[in-house]
Formats: sequence, C-alpha cells, structure tokens
Amino acid sequence: MTMHRSERESICDANRRQLMPQRLRLSVYAVFGGVWLTGCAWWALHRYFAIREEFGVARHPWEPTIASLHGVLAIATAFLFGWVMARHGSEGWRQRKRRASGGALAAVVAVLSISGFALFFLIDADWQSDTAIVHDALGLLVTAFAAEHWRTSKARGEG
Repeated sequence: MTMHRSERESICDANRRQLMPQRLRLSVYAVFGGVWLTGCAWWALHRYFAIREEFGVARHPWEPTIASLHGVLAIATAFLFGWVMARHGSEGWRQRKRRASGGALAAVVAVLSISGFALFFLIDADWQSDTAIVHDALGLLVTAFAAEHWRTSKARGEG
C-alpha cells in the first residue's frame, strides 16, 4: 500500500507542527506536575499546619518528607528542563513559534531552579527569607505561565 504525495505531505506537516513528541509531553506533565504538587503541599503544611508545642512552633511531621520528595523531583525537573530546552525550545525558537510564552516560562523555571538551589546554601536569614518569597510566589504562579504557553499552541492549532 503506497501513500499519495498529499498524504505524505500532510503527515510531514503534522510532525512539523508538533514540536514536542507525546512521550516527552507526558514526561513533562508528570515530572513538572509532581514537583509543583509537592511544592504546594510543602507550602501548605509549612504555612497552615504548623504544630504548637511547649517550646514554640514545630513543623508538621510530613514537611521533611515532602521537602525531600520535592528536591528529588526538582533534580528530575532540571534534567528534563534541559532536554526540553535543547530540543523543543531551540526548535520553537528557530521556527519563531510562541517565543513570548515559551521565553517567559523558561525564565520562570530557571529562576525557580536557581532560587530553590540557593535556599539550601544561603546562610543569611534575610537573604533566605527573600529568596523563599520569590521561590514560593513563582512556584505558585508557574502554572499560569505553563497554561498560557499551552493555550497559545492550541489557539494556533499546534498541539
């Protein structure tokens, strides 16, 4: 069974339009979603579920476990982010597709990575507090940047 030229061209056009293969897309959803959910869970536990004790406030017993899981997923996120930027980001940039939403999303993820890493090594309480505020705020807002990037691809019929 042979394909007609128009069928082959149509398949090639569809492949060109989809900048991110399905497997990579699912990996991004799983890993980035996991790091976001664990970050939100840690934030909620830290902010709203502290335990009052005799000598002050103690953190929730699940906080260290959730924070560790968040850290492990953050490493996977950094790896996947590099892969996505090398393949999907560079190809999209070359094709001049969704530069504003993709660039903004990449910048937010980069700042989240740097601020998350810095939180482990900053000693000064003021610097650590300011960095945590930036990290928490961007972490909560990153889904808006991701949704905008996804929305623009759907609006253009690319994804």
